[in-house]
Amino acid sequence: MHILITGAAGMIGRKITEQLLRQPRIGHSSVTKLTLHDVVAPRAEPTDVTSILPITGDISDRMVIDRLVAEKPDIIMHLGTAEFAQNMMEPIEERWPAGVRKPWYLMPEGSRVNEVRDLAAKHPEWKLHERVVGTAPGGRNDSLWAEFESSFRSFATASRGLTNQQPLNLAEYAYDAVYLVAYAIGRSRQAAPTGTDLMLGMRQMSCKRGAQALLASASGTNYSTSYAAAATPGSCVDYKGPSGELDFNPDSGEAASDYSVWCLRRTPRGYGFEPALSSFSSSLGRLPADGLDFTKPDWCPAAPL
Repeated sequence: MHILITGAAGMIGRKITEQLLRQPRIGHSSVTKLTLHDVVAPRAEPTDVTSILPITGDISDRMVIDRLVAEKPDIIMHLGTAEFAQNMMEPIEERWPAGVRKPWYLMPEGSRVNEVRDLAAKHPEWKLHERVVGTAPGGRNDSLWAEFESSFRSFATASRGLTNQQPLNLAEYAYDAVYLVAYAIGRSRQAAPTGTDLMLGMRQMSCKRGAQALLASASGTNYSTSYAAAATPGSCVDYKGPSGELDFNPDSGEAASDYSVWCLRRTPRGYGFEPALSSFSSSLGRLPADGLDFTKPDWCPAAPL
């Protein structure tokens, strides 16, 4: 299997490259080649199993796109944002050699944008809905998410006159961030907390000391109670919000988190991304037991009416 990684010189690109070199396998297939693309030269050493081809250049340069297409990767793993859909995806599809199986696209949250939906609708003959799959932070599948989604829709209707408006990309993370800062202020017990006070307070927002932990979920219905609990000396706060559990390791700076899997679902008006196809549980360390079978022709079913 041959994988093209765009944005390969960035932090996430480097980590994914390292992981694929350590464990060069996708399903039942060995990863025999990595093409690494970025505006600066990605650095990685080949192994006995996997060869490395670095390609440097701007994604808006058609000569660069021609070089990438000429390599005919099986999977294109894009690690940037909307510019991939705006500048790269359509020319790749247009330039793809006739008679050669087209690639799958693996995308992050930043590519879950209107341009991808519009491209699928503009060129139904490409059948992008059969080859596009992405991930997004957060499971969007529990009661706190449902409460946040309902509040978001009500606010959008009341303030903007928008009906049935879905929360935008990463909206729940922004929401949780505000609550986390508020709880950190409570932990500081200072009228005018300093940056250091907030830092120390944030380090205590992911406690796992069993019965001593206080669940401080981001919910308007219990905010006062949770804030008072967070400010209690000696208390231990285990934060959970609509974006999921905050299992943050203050020593390593890493945070295991849930994520959802999305695809281009067909709808009566074109294509959409909701609802999520599946979700990964950080506490279980896996997708649901039934998994996802991408060999099935209907692996990405139409959105429910």
